[in-house]
Amino acid sequence: MPTKKKKTRQSTEEETKDVDDEGEDSEDQEPKPKKKGKQVSESDEAGRLKKKKKKKFKDSDEEGYNSDTSGPDVRSTGKKGKNKEKVKKKRKKSKEESEDELSNDSQNTDNEDNNSDSRSKKKKLPDVIETTKTGSKKSTVKDKMGKDKKDKKSKRDSDDESDEDEGKKTKKNKKKGSVRDDSDEDTKKTKGKKKKVENYVAIYENELRNYEPEMVENYEDEYHKKKVYEVVTITGDERGAGTDANVFISLFGDYGITPKVHLASKIEHDNTGMNASWFLDRVVVTDVIRPHLRFYFSCNNWLSKVEGDGLFVRDLLGTMDPMEMPKYNKYVVSVFTADVKGSGTDADVFINIFGEFGDTGERRLDNEKDNFEKGTEDKFTFEAPNLGKVRKITIGHNNKGSSAGWFVDKVIVDDLGNKTLYEFPIERWFATDEDDGKIQRDILVGGSQPTGIVYNVQIVTGNIRGAGTNSKIHVVMHGSKGMKNSGKVFLVGGKFERGLTDIFNVEISALLSPLSRVTIGHDNDGVSSGWYCDKVVVYCPFTGIEQTFPCCKWLDEKEGDGLIERDLYEMVSLRQKRQKKHPWSLWIWTSDLPSAGTDADISFQVYGDKGKSDEIRLDNKTDNFEQGQIDRFMVELPDLGKLNKLRIWHEKRHPFAGWHLSKATIMKTLTKEKYTFVCERWLDTNEDDNEVVRELPASGDLISDPLASMYMNLNSP
Repeated sequence: MPTKKKKTRQSTEEETKDVDDEGEDSEDQEPKPKKKGKQVSESDEAGRLKKKKKKKFKDSDEEGYNSDTSGPDVRSTGKKGKNKEKVKKKRKKSKEESEDELSNDSQNTDNEDNNSDSRSKKKKLPDVIETTKTGSKKSTVKDKMGKDKKDKKSKRDSDDESDEDEGKKTKKNKKKGSVRDDSDEDTKKTKGKKKKVENYVAIYENELRNYEPEMVENYEDEYHKKKVYEVVTITGDERGAGTDANVFISLFGDYGITPKVHLASKIEHDNTGMNASWFLDRVVVTDVIRPHLRFYFSCNNWLSKVEGDGLFVRDLLGTMDPMEMPKYNKYVVSVFTADVKGSGTDADVFINIFGEFGDTGERRLDNEKDNFEKGTEDKFTFEAPNLGKVRKITIGHNNKGSSAGWFVDKVIVDDLGNKTLYEFPIERWFATDEDDGKIQRDILVGGSQPTGIVYNVQIVTGNIRGAGTNSKIHVVMHGSKGMKNSGKVFLVGGKFERGLTDIFNVEISALLSPLSRVTIGHDNDGVSSGWYCDKVVVYCPFTGIEQTFPCCKWLDEKEGDGLIERDLYEMVSLRQKRQKKHPWSLWIWTSDLPSAGTDADISFQVYGDKGKSDEIRLDNKTDNFEQGQIDRFMVELPDLGKLNKLRIWHEKRHPFAGWHLSKATIMKTLTKEKYTFVCERWLDTNEDDNEVVRELPASGDLISDPLASMYMNLNSP
C-alpha cells in the first residue's frame, strides 16, 4: 500500500506487515492489472507534494533510484522502511523518518513514471507485473543483508533481469531466423543446387604464367625437420582378419605428406601373399617428442580385393578423441558412355577426384551390373574425406580385355556434403588404337581441353638376369612436400625388358616440377611379374629441369624385401637444367577428298622471329590423318617469338603415303596466341607437283601481311 504524506512509526510497521502478507500471496497468485493501476494512481498525490524535499536529499535520492532499478514496487518499499528502523538507533529517530519519507517520495515519483508508461503502453503491463513478482521475492532475501550489499546486489539483479529480457528477445529472433533458414533451404531444394562452380582452368593457367622457380629449397622448413611417430595398428577380431601382405601408411599434416612408410592417414597394403585380406579396427599415432599429441584413426573395415567393398587402400580421418567418429563426405559419380560404335569397354575403370584439400586416390568404378556399355549412364557412390572445391578428375582404365577401347561422353561428380555439382565434358577415346592413344586423361573443372604439362619419363630396366617383367608398370610423381601428385599413371606400350630404356610422354594438368620423389610399382600380374628397376629419369620441358631417381632394387615379392612398389628420391648431383619449352596445342585438318588420308608418319618444324624449333615427329601409331578428320596433339616449343612459317612433310617410303593437307593450326595454351597455316595441297609423289614437303606462311590476328611473311621466309634455312 502506498504511504501518505506523514507517517508514524507504528503505522509504518503495520503497513509493512500487510505488504508482506500481500507479497506472499502474490507469489501464489498473480496480481490483477487493475490493482496495480490503483496503487500507482494513489501514489501520484504524495509524489507531487514532496518534490521540493527530494531536491535537498541527494543521498537518499540515489538510494531510491537504486532500489527502483532492482524492480520492486510499492510493497517492497514498506519492507525497506521496516529494516531501516531495526538497524537505526533511537537517537536518530527524526532523521530516520525524514529519510524514510524521502525514499518513499522517490519511489512514488518512479511509480508515477511507470503509471504514465502503463497508460501509454497497456500491452506491456503483464511484463511489468512479472518484474514486480521477482522483485518482491528477492526483497525478502535482501532484508537479511547489510545496506551496502543490498544496493550492490540490487544493481546486479537489475542487470541480470535486463540480460534475461535480452536473452528472450535473441531467442525469439533466433527462432525467427531458423524458420527463415529452413524456408530458404526448402526453396533451395526445390530450385536445385545454386552453388557457383569456379573456372579452375583460368586459375591453373594463371599459376603457370606466374611460375617462378625456387633458387634453393628451404631445408629449415618444418617439412624437412625429422619427427618421430609411434604407429600402433589394431587388427579387428574377425575370422581371417590377419594379413600376409606388406602394409604401408602415409601421414597427412599441415606441413605436408610423408612418403609411404613400410611397416590420415592413408593406410594400404600391396595385396601380396597367400592371405592378403586384412580387417583393420583402428590406428593410433603418437608423436614421440610430444606424447600428449595422440591421434586416433578409426577404420573398422576390410582392406581386401575380395571382402567388403573391394578396397585395399583407405583414407582415415584422425581425431584427438578416441570416442569421436569423424564424418566422411559422399561423392556420386555419373559416367556417360557415348552412343558410338564400339564405345563400350570391358576393362577396369578407375577415377581419382582432386580437390583443394587432397584427392580420393584411385577408386575402381564397379558394381554388380554390366557397366560402361554403349550409350549408358553408370552411377557410383563412395565416401572420402572432404576435398573442398573439386579441381579436376583423372579417369581411365587398365586396358584389360579384348575390347578395352572406350569412348566417354562426360562425367558428372555430385558433391553431396558441399551441395555442389561438377560437370566434366570429355567426348574422347580412351584407347591405344584411337585418337592420341591415351587410356587415361586429366579433366579440369571449367574446360574439356586442359592445359597439360608434359613430363618426359624414362624407365631404365636393370641389366641382370630376369630383370624384365610382364606386369603393368605405374608411376606417381610427387610435387614439393608431397602436397600435389600426379595420381597413378599407367605406362602403356613399354617393353620393360632387360637392359632397355622405355620413354613415355606423360601429360598432367598440374605443375609438379621439381619433384620431391617418384613412386614406381607394378600390379604383380603375369607369369614373370618380378622386375628389377635401375633408375627413373624425369624431364619437365616447362621448367627445363631433368631429375634422376636411382632405384637399383627388385620389385618382386619373392626377391629382396618383397616390395612391389617403392618411393625413389633424387640424386641431386645429377640434376640438369635444359632449355625451357612451353605447351602448344596443334590441330591438323586432313582434306575431305578421296584417298586424302595417309598412313605415313608426319614431321614438322616451326619458324619464328627468334629462331626455329627442332624437328618434331607426330607418330601415326593410331588411326590418325584420315580423310576429313581433325587430329589434336600437344607439343613443346621453345620461345620463338612471333611465328611466321610452318614446314611440314612425311615419309614417302610408305606405300600409302600420299596425303592432302587442308590446314594446320597451332595455339600457345597459356597466352592463347593462335596461328593458322593454310595448305590445300597434296603431299604426294604422284599428285600435284610431286612434292612431299610444304612450307606454309602464318596467318591470323597477329600477322598483318601473311604474303610478305611468306616471301621473306621462303629462302630461310
